[in-house]
Amino acid sequence: VRRACALVVVASLALAAVSSAGCDPTPEKIARWKETERGPGKLREALQKSGLDPSLRAQALAALVEIGMAQDALADLGKIDGDQRRTIVHDAVPRLAEVARGSGIAGAATTRAQREAKDALYLLRADAAPADRAAADTALIEWTTADLAGRMSSGGHSSEQILVAIGAKAAPRLAELMQPGSSQLVSAAAIFGKLADPDARARAADALIGRIQKAGPRSRDVQARQARGLIGGARATAFLVDEAEHAGLDN
Repeated sequence: VRRACALVVVASLALAAVSSAGCDPTPEKIARWKETERGPGKLREALQKSGLDPSLRAQALAALVEIGMAQDALADLGKIDGDQRRTIVHDAVPRLAEVARGSGIAGAATTRAQREAKDALYLLRADAAPADRAAADTALIEWTTADLAGRMSSGGHSSEQILVAIGAKAAPRLAELMQPGSSQLVSAAAIFGKLADPDARARAADALIGRIQKAGPRSRDVQARQARGLIGGARATAFLVDEAEHAGLDN
């Protein structure tokens, strides 16, 4: 009888273990929960489930962001202790970057999921490990500058706010956008002037002046003058003064 009881107990425990394992989140389940009525609750449970593989918790976080529940996801993440949280963030950053990138086609038009993922990357970067923050920053620079003027106010955090927070790392990409006649010129110069150091501003001013001189008189328009003023620095100021003096002589 005792042996029979013991066998029953063992069988029950084994059944419970199998049943429990069958209820655990999997990549396939997490992907499916994005489409079901009870899915959001299950995704939040997966994110909060201590002991679950961090990559699955990160997948659940990204899924919540993708379906428009970024605030809930970030609130749940904030309740998790520091080491676990940073491990989840490590796996979440590339997932969110992929969602933010979308089809990869540059332009102002973006989906809600892309904007939510971009905002989530921005909010996560402050508490991320250095390598993960760098990866988030790279994705954010790519996203915001795909169409700087067109995406400036897309989502909950403006492109200017994000790029200024990233700082000097964003300067080279902004400098690339400062082309005479470009619709991105003034926006790029305005942000560049706020985050670049004096040496970078001098180099950017020289580069822009060189492009303007190469392009000819038609590139010396109001936007070009405004951009040089926004870049700032001695070189840009001297060129503006010289241009004004020559304009006065011409008159």
